Amino acid sequence: MGRRMLTRVTRPWYESPMPLADAEIRARVFSWLDLQVAIYGDEIPWKVLQSFELDGKSAALVTQRGIRWLSGMPALAFTTTYSANPAKAPYADHVGADGLPHYKYQGTDPNRADNIAMKLADETGVPL
Repeated sequence: MGRRMLTRVTRPWYESPMPLADAEIRARVFSWLDLQVAIYGDEIPWKVLQSFELDGKSAALVTQRGIRWLSGMPALAFTTTYSANPAKAPYADHVGADGLPHYKYQGTDPNRADNIAMKLADETGVPL
């Protein structure tokens, strides 16, 4: 019998030995958000949104980057910059006639990881 080599596997902060399915992660996120809405109403402080944990590890739902996603998954959340004057808005994001936010690509590269995560969320219809 040959000897088996054991290698130590290092995992990014969001992975666990038993990976969670996208649906399970989203269920946990939205359950946690429901609790925060019960406490803070519709204006959950940024610091609170950054305090979300997944399996005891920090998994902030908002970051300065704007698009929050986990490797290989559709986007989980996104933020944008609001301007009362659309002509002065730094991004072409807007609320559409359907009442939903319409998010434009980050930068100009549609193959950028953030944009791919947003496209995957759109294609799969998962909630953000």
